[in-house]
Amino acid sequence: MPKNLLDEMQEQRLLKIEHYGVWFCFWALGVAIIVQQLLGLPFVQYAGEMIIFTILAVYLLVSCLKAGIWDRHLRPTLKTNLIISTITAIVFSSVVTVMKYIRYEACRENLFLTLGIFVIIAVQLFILCFIALWLTSRIYKKRRNCLEDNCEIEKNDR
Repeated sequence: MPKNLLDEMQEQRLLKIEHYGVWFCFWALGVAIIVQQLLGLPFVQYAGEMIIFTILAVYLLVSCLKAGIWDRHLRPTLKTNLIISTITAIVFSSVVTVMKYIRYEACRENLFLTLGIFVIIAVQLFILCFIALWLTSRIYKKRRNCLEDNCEIEKNDR
């Protein structure tokens, strides 16, 4: 590995640039996938974006959990998990419901069917998202405790 030619300030700026670049690409890929689904394109046409998006999401999740980091602004609480699960369920159920409404005449003719689709998908997404957040927050808390205990052990050894 070549010698690092950046001073601390430049290193911080580079990290910030990379941070914004990664998050821009992450959300741009997410939007691109949703738009392609709304347009009714075959999965094969956006499978590459989906694979990259998934790999990036898993990498960010695993890296943050390994480092004992949850979020800058939110704590892993039951209330937070409920709010995030609700927002996620409403947003993505709305997208799927609009897609079904556009594609299927039966949905356009029967609004109760469309509402039923929304409710069923929203409930399923809420449950899945809540379970995923709950499990992830438990893993985070265990990892955080482990990291804190190791730090205390290292301090006592000195």
